[in-house]
Order: sequence, then C-alpha cells, then structure tokens
Amino acid sequence: MATDFLNGVETKEQKVSSTVADVNKSIIGIVGTAPTFMLDNEYKTLNKLCPIRNYNDIIRYAGRDIDGFTLPDALKTILDESGGATIYMVNVFDENKHKTSVSNQTVTPVGNKININKIGINDIVLMNGQVEGIQGEDFLVAESLTECIIELLSEDFKTAESLSLSYTYADTTLVTTSDIVGEVNEESVTGLKLLNKVNAEFGDSVGIIIVPEYSAEPVVRNEIEKLEENLKAYAFLDTKKDLSINDVINSRNRELNNSNLISTSSHSMIVYPYLKRYNEDLDKISLKPASPVAAGMRVKLDRNRTIAKSITNTKTVTTLGLETPIEFILNNPSSESNALNASGVSTFINYKGGYYLWGARSCNFPSESGINTLESARRTADFIEQSIEDASFPAIGENIDTNYIEGILEMINSSFKTWSTPKNPQRLILSGEAFYDSSINSAEDLANGHIKFSYKFCPLGVAERITYYAYIDINIFTDVLGGE
Repeated sequence: MATDFLNGVETKEQKVSSTVADVNKSIIGIVGTAPTFMLDNEYKTLNKLCPIRNYNDIIRYAGRDIDGFTLPDALKTILDESGGATIYMVNVFDENKHKTSVSNQTVTPVGNKININKIGINDIVLMNGQVEGIQGEDFLVAESLTECIIELLSEDFKTAESLSLSYTYADTTLVTTSDIVGEVNEESVTGLKLLNKVNAEFGDSVGIIIVPEYSAEPVVRNEIEKLEENLKAYAFLDTKKDLSINDVINSRNRELNNSNLISTSSHSMIVYPYLKRYNEDLDKISLKPASPVAAGMRVKLDRNRTIAKSITNTKTVTTLGLETPIEFILNNPSSESNALNASGVSTFINYKGGYYLWGARSCNFPSESGINTLESARRTADFIEQSIEDASFPAIGENIDTNYIEGILEMINSSFKTWSTPKNPQRLILSGEAFYDSSINSAEDLANGHIKFSYKFCPLGVAERITYYAYIDINIFTDVLGGE
C-alpha cells in the first residue's frame, strides 16, 4: 500500500527561509599584466575574466614571472600565502598595442650571435647591406625569459662586420591607467570594470580586490573604491616603489614626490613597503608590491580563523626582506611603524627574524575614528550584510503578513545567535538582533510592496593597544619574609 496516499486535503506550512548561508568574502579579483606572447594561443586572454585556482592555471594563463609583468608573481604569491584561493584574473597586456619598434639598429655580432636584451620580440628584419636575411636560412631566433638571441647561420651574415636590425618588443611601460581602469561600451567591458561581471559569468562574488603596482595611482584607486561599494569588497592598495617613510606619511594628505595616497575609504588598506620575494623563474630575489601578500594572508585567515580576525600581526611566508627597513619597537609610540600606522598605513616589520603585517586600520583612519576604521570590522559588516541580502532572495514575491515577518526575523536572529555564540571558534560578533519597526512601515509602503526590517550588531574589537600597570610594592617583603 502506498504510504503517500491521501484521500483529502493537507497543508504543509513553509517558512520563508530557515538559515542565512554564509557568503564567501575571500574570492580575489586581480587586474594586471601577463606575458601572453609566451603562452599557447588557446590560453591567451585579454580583458577576459579568467579563473585561477592552482599553480597550473598560473602557468597556462599568466605565464612565467618575467620582469615588468605583474600577474605571474602576484598569483603565485597569493597561492603561497593562502594555501589555496579562488582568483579571477584580468590581463590587460595587449601584444598588438603594448609594443615598441626599433628600426635599423646597427649591431655587431659576437661569436656569430646577436643578443637583444628585450623580450616578446617580433617582426625581426635583419639586413646585410641591401640583403634581407631569411629566418631559418640566414639566422635562427631563440628567446629566453630575459633576452632574445639571434644565431647567424649563413656565411654572408657570419662574416659581416655589422648588420642592421629592426624588431618590435613587448613594452609594459606603455600600459596606462586607462588600460587598467577599463571601460564599458556597446562591444565589450575591459579592465577593472570586468570584476562587476564575476557574479553574472561565474556565480561568484569578489570579496578582495588587488591591482599590484598600479593601485598606487589615484585614478586606479578611485575606480577600485567604486568597485568596493558595488561589490562590498575590500582592497589592499600598494604604494609606489622607492618611497621613503616620510614621503608615504606626508602623501596621505597631499601629493608629494609624485606620490598621492589620499583616500578615506573604509574598504581599503594601504600596505607598505615593497617586499623582497624569490623569483624561481629567473632565480633571483626581486622587489615586488605588498598587496598580493596581504590578499593571500587575508584568505588564509578567513579560512583558518574567521573573517573577524584582524590581519594585523600576521606572519608572511613569502617575504625575504623589505625595500625600506621599518623601525619597530613594540612599546615606543615614536617608532616608524607606529608613525605609519597612525597615518592610516599598514606596514611590514621584521620581528625576531620573521616578517609580519602590522596595522589594523583602513584608509578612513585617521580622518575618522572608531570601530568602523578597523579592517576586520568593516569586512565583518560587509559579510553580514551580503549574507542576509543573499538569504532574502527567496523572500521576494511572497505575501506580506505576520508569518512572513516572523519568518524573516527568525532567519536573521538564528544566524546572529550562531555568529555571536561565545564558545564558537567561528564567532564573528559580540551580539546582534533583527527586529520589525512598525513606525517606519507605513500602510501605503506595505500596500505598495515595500517592507523594511532593521537589525543591529556589534563586530568584535581588535586588541590594538595593550596597557599594563606595574607597581613596585615593598609590602611584599612582609608577605614573603614575615615581620612588620
């Protein structure tokens, strides 16, 4: 006999939603340059969203870590620091646009070879007087990660005292801030603006944004800050290379020595200085921007701790040194690290042989004060807001009545209870509460389909300053030795 047989009518009461699913704020969006001329055609991308999830993806889509290109190092650094991350890459380097031509350069072969200290070489024309050399017959071309070598084959070219050489080479100095920022037109979307399409194309939401090196430029930073608001994302911003500590501090308020770090965004953190990292492709240590390190550490903290754990006092595993040594004295408010933090700049310090990110505040500090200037508090608030918004998707289109209101409140308050449980290792907030305020819900609004809910919560604070009060108490002699 069928167990689901019914000769009658039944009602199964449904709630709007039972839980709030935690949104992933650790997905990284990155914009930069990749040496696509070294990639197979099927893996070349230009102004397209490209998912990167492992080291093999980096090699396929971003290539080797060649000087002048930002993406290979940044992607590898993120994975090294995080232990695993989901990244959406946008490459803006255009082989056909970002190239420089060299015409009729007189060259003298050495050992039947001509060395060109450039990469991404194309359109080679080698002339012996009025005779144009034929590749494969008069010469061969071999390109490494640092140079191009032309090997002479035919006797006429081998014996020539000098030759004339013309070619083009990849030139990342031609990449502009307009290329990075991108545009939206009828035909395409490019640059940073593509990060708005991650959700539409992949169903993911970018929670962390970095643009290594180029984020030091005000026009790029301004576009990043627009994205932050749209995506509820957080950005780690670089300074320029070769900036002194005083230049960094002073350029927080005005342009100084070609540096402008003016920002009051609560969704951004400035990280300084450039860091020394090992480049395994070129077998050397190079100075690289700090933003990929911060992004990778943030992903690891989100996964192993919580989104509420501040990034300050987090150890980096990829850093071998600092471009500018930062004076760090734990109890000295006049130290260089403290001066940088006081100006709203997070810095990397050397503490007993390890390198740590030191600084908890966003760019809205010190022009603002309070908990909203803490990086972890801002990201926690974004996490809660976006989680509740996403969980409310099924509630759209439902009928408004008391059951509906109670269902929404139960959904949010049950999550607040989980997020604030004291013994929960994933605790995010001190407390939170959702409520329905009838005074802000007029009959006209409700009849017109507009219902308003309110909630309040308090993120966890950050132990940024610890003070101990010490006393020398001679009465301890009496307590220990006796007597009066």
